[in-house]
Amino acid sequence: MSERFITTAEFCKLTHMADSTVRQGIRTGSIPSVKIGGRRRIPVSYLDQLANEAYSASTRTRPRPSVRVRREAATR
Repeated sequence: MSERFITTAEFCKLTHMADSTVRQGIRTGSIPSVKIGGRRRIPVSYLDQLANEAYSASTRTRPRPSVRVRREAATR
């Protein structure tokens, strides 16, 4: 199966990232891209990878905050 690609504008819209941030990520290599027809495209597989990382980070168990329970005197 061949790799699918999206435009940088589509990537920005889907990830809610600024265009300048995406272009900087492409320049530094932190966001993979290829040039097709003179324009940059980002692999859909990278978008899937980001989604999987975000999901796994959100489902990690977090320590519960300590809660103090005030006990009322049952009988006085």
